[in-house]
Amino acid sequence: MKLLKLGQRFYREPEHFEERIKDIYKVLSLKDMDTYKVLHISTHDPEKVSMEIVNRSIVDEDNIKIAPWHYKIKIQFVTLVDGTNDITVSLYDDAEASIPLYYTTVIRGITKTFPLYIVASMKETYEEYFELVKSLSGDIKYIDSEYEFVGYIDDSIDNLISMISLSQKVYNGIYDLLVANSSEELLGSKDEVIKNFLDEYCKYSDCFRRIFGIYKFPFTLTGKTELNAGDRFMVEAAIQDNMIDYIIVQYYLDISLDRIQNKFAFLEDADGKLFILNYHGKSELPGIV
Repeated sequence: MKLLKLGQRFYREPEHFEERIKDIYKVLSLKDMDTYKVLHISTHDPEKVSMEIVNRSIVDEDNIKIAPWHYKIKIQFVTLVDGTNDITVSLYDDAEASIPLYYTTVIRGITKTFPLYIVASMKETYEEYFELVKSLSGDIKYIDSEYEFVGYIDDSIDNLISMISLSQKVYNGIYDLLVANSSEELLGSKDEVIKNFLDEYCKYSDCFRRIFGIYKFPFTLTGKTELNAGDRFMVEAAIQDNMIDYIIVQYYLDISLDRIQNKFAFLEDADGKLFILNYHGKSELPGIV
């Protein structure tokens, strides 16, 4: 029996090759030995979302495909050398990575006692980044407990908050630290307070896009097969290439990124949906400027 990770997705393979996935299941709980609590999403009807309990043996069926995750998030409750309790948030690009690509802590993020966040691509070399993480985490005396889940390239900050909220200890722990250490009154729901901290203070979404090479645009792409002149200009400026021809498709779990031919880029539209731009650029053609 395969054991999936918290946050991992699986789906039934379509009966016919040309068909799209009909249903996606996202693991929300591993507490029971025989079942998963899952979020069931219908790709044909985005409004149809439900919580379900499914037997773990379902993932051993021949027509079930398990989606390999793109990253891992680790949230740690730590005790600092001075006795202060804090929480770290780290993002790793795979299961074997020992150095996070994104790193921040709650209290030091609020008080600005060190850079609010760090992300691997901000440093020129991996060695520099390694030393920076090492120095910033050097005053952690104990890791008291940790919460871990996996995710996908089309996840948004809202997906992150929803996964954090599955553990009341983590959810309340982050919120309580923010309330106790903030010099200003925190307005809004717990979701809004945590989201604002991670996105506004710690630049989580900006870093996430930087790590995975996602370009964010202010226009909608759903249902479009071609870009108008203005939108095309913005895309070409972002990818720093002039497109000879291209196709745009929305990202789905059944798309194998390593099998995409030609150049491609990830585009996030104004609705927060992720698309793949597959294109030929003038830079590929020698002698053409």
